[in-house]
Amino acid sequence: MPNRLAPLDDRLAAVYARPLLLVVGAPHSGHETVRALLDAHPQLRLAPDGHFTDRFAVPLKDVVGDYNDGLEGGASAFAQSDFLHLVRTAVALSLAKLEPDEGVRMVGCAAAVHAHNLDFWELMFPGLTILHMVHDGRTAVAAALDETSAEPGGEAWYAAADAASYAWTDATRTACGFGASRPERYYELRWEDLTADPHTHLDAALRFLNLDAGADALAACLAQLPKPAAPYTTLDARAMQRLLQHQGPLLRQFGYAI
Repeated sequence: MPNRLAPLDDRLAAVYARPLLLVVGAPHSGHETVRALLDAHPQLRLAPDGHFTDRFAVPLKDVVGDYNDGLEGGASAFAQSDFLHLVRTAVALSLAKLEPDEGVRMVGCAAAVHAHNLDFWELMFPGLTILHMVHDGRTAVAAALDETSAEPGGEAWYAAADAASYAWTDATRTACGFGASRPERYYELRWEDLTADPHTHLDAALRFLNLDAGADALAACLAQLPKPAAPYTTLDARAMQRLLQHQGPLLRQFGYAI
């Protein structure tokens, strides 16, 4: 009987043979837009956020735990390394659907950043590379408020602003901390710099990734840049004061005038 899984095994091997790139960022950082932009590069294949850590790994951990608890003996129980391998295989199965050809040198996806996510990814894919998109935290909060149904100026509106501000701070700090000890595999890109001078900053990012930064490759990527977004909600003085209490140091670190 033919092995129907053999072709899939070959596709998984093709994924594992290539370096992994994660395009990460806080909510409303532009990381998903940049993921799509880079996916247009002939040497890259990047999938959207598959939510492997929150929607797959978390429930799978419960399934594995229940399975282990139900065994009469411990010999067949799944170890922590087995769990990591299961999640890693799921990621690779998803990335294999990108069907990278021989010209593709790197594969990956976007990944929403929250505490401990990147350490978990590195356990599965040692040597992975991170491209960290950074967007002005004030703009990120304003964009989040545009999505809330809370009445502007009400307590629920300020609570939504606080939640968005904390999310930006946590995600940005987490990614920076990860990159501080791995500078050779970590690249920061401000959304404002990319949109102000896309050619220069995309060229630099591609060179960091050891990918073709020639005119054709750059043009293919830059063609995916979106049109400028409409203005976001204006933060009032109270929202801004609360935001700066926890975003202030990071905003200054990234050169955002406050």
